[in-house]
Amino acid sequence: MITNSSITCSSCIILQCFITNSRVVKDCKQINTLYQGSKVSTSLITNDPRNDLALLKASIRPSTIAYFRSGRGIRSGEDILAFGYPLKSVLSDELKGNKGMINALSGLNNDTRFMQMSAPVQAGNSGGPLLDQAGNVVGVVTAKLNAVKMAKYTGEIPQNVNFALKASLVRDMLEVKDID
Repeated sequence: MITNSSITCSSCIILQCFITNSRVVKDCKQINTLYQGSKVSTSLITNDPRNDLALLKASIRPSTIAYFRSGRGIRSGEDILAFGYPLKSVLSDELKGNKGMINALSGLNNDTRFMQMSAPVQAGNSGGPLLDQAGNVVGVVTAKLNAVKMAKYTGEIPQNVNFALKASLVRDMLEVKDID
């Protein structure tokens, strides 16, 4: 989950919105958010499978909020940080961060919705934030290149070829839903 925004519903409860990957919540009958050791019921506001984004809401107010980067966009060569809960069943339950850099401003087959990065990611990083060095959101961690398939195809084992959806697509989705 990368960002939260407040929305007010008809019952005047302030709800917090969270972003993650669409596939993370796909086919879920119930969604819970773990907050300060307790499960909080969370509901799906919108799901965008094409861009692999989902907007969720919960009646919690996190102590930390991530903000989108303003001003000029991210550039190739800039340092970034990817956060998530990789391999949670094997590694610790705490949030983990990995440092890398932006390698390209497009993803597979020159898809400009994505950017390529070198920060190592594993299962459990999906839907996590990609931050610039100032801590601003610049993307959502989305995928990594399948090393086994690439080794069969090219004879080479790719290293740290990972992808994030650009923050501009997240902002567009929030704007369509009229969420600040």
